[in-house]
Amino acid sequence: MVAMEKDRVGEIETAVKHRKEEEPEAVRWPTREELTAARAYLAALHADVDRFMEETLREVEEDRKAGREQDPAEIDMDLWKKRKAKIIRDYPPPERLFPGVAAKYRKYLED
Repeated sequence: MVAMEKDRVGEIETAVKHRKEEEPEAVRWPTREELTAARAYLAALHADVDRFMEETLREVEEDRKAGREQDPAEIDMDLWKKRKAKIIRDYPPPERLFPGVAAKYRKYLED
């Protein structure tokens, strides 16, 4: 009976050891600098989205008054992506909080 208990304890220790190996690293809280950079990026992005929407609505309204119908699918999304790339260049988001964002839009800066 003692041997069975030792085997069981060994199994439990092995299971705990494997579980610790599988667990991800503890989540690290963002630093003050990362939070400040993230806030600046998001504020600039939000402001530019508002400007882009106003410009787009103005263009749609002008087209409507001129008798032209603009299909929403025709809105130039590359223009938006270029604007977002400029925001990322001016207000770089922290890579840890926004993984891959800068790399995704880098190609639009090259145009």
